[in-house]
Amino acid sequence: MRFLENINFKVTMVKSNSMVKRLFWLPVLSVLFLFGCEDEVIIDLPEVEPSLVVDAWLTHSLDTQVVKLTYSRSYFENAAALPGVDAEVFVVDLETEEVITFVDVASNGNYIYVPQGDSFAIIGRDYALAITLDDIEYYSATTLNPVPTIDSITFEYYPSDAFIEEEYYIGEFYARDFEGRGNSYW
Repeated sequence: MRFLENINFKVTMVKSNSMVKRLFWLPVLSVLFLFGCEDEVIIDLPEVEPSLVVDAWLTHSLDTQVVKLTYSRSYFENAAALPGVDAEVFVVDLETEEVITFVDVASNGNYIYVPQGDSFAIIGRDYALAITLDDIEYYSATTLNPVPTIDSITFEYYPSDAFIEEEYYIGEFYARDFEGRGNSYW
């Protein structure tokens, strides 16, 4: 009988050793599978002339208004965008034909205007942005639309977990859209 007990013990050990070996190879094969099929892809993109990039977010508030001019870069060029300097930048109220001049005081492509008085612009009016740079004229027009009032703000707490080390909150705000046609406000 004692002989049979030893056989059972040895058979059990063989089974567990083979299970350990299988579990050892599972992560190894998974890593090889995930990284073994990686091919380097080289994309040959043609060089193109830089284009002017205009970044303007103008509001009716009394805050400093900024129109930022830069030039685009090649896709793989890892450098800061070059500023668009020596430009003439204007915003025109199309109802009153008032011209507001923006100035690049630091020669960094950031053309600024500090509003004086009640507000920079009036909700409901049409405005045009006019830029002249390197003898090329750029023009854009829009209506300054109203923005609905925020009626509530909520925050939800999320503790840290396996993927995010720090706890955090997500905030949401709620407002009622105006009736009628939408105006794509931000």
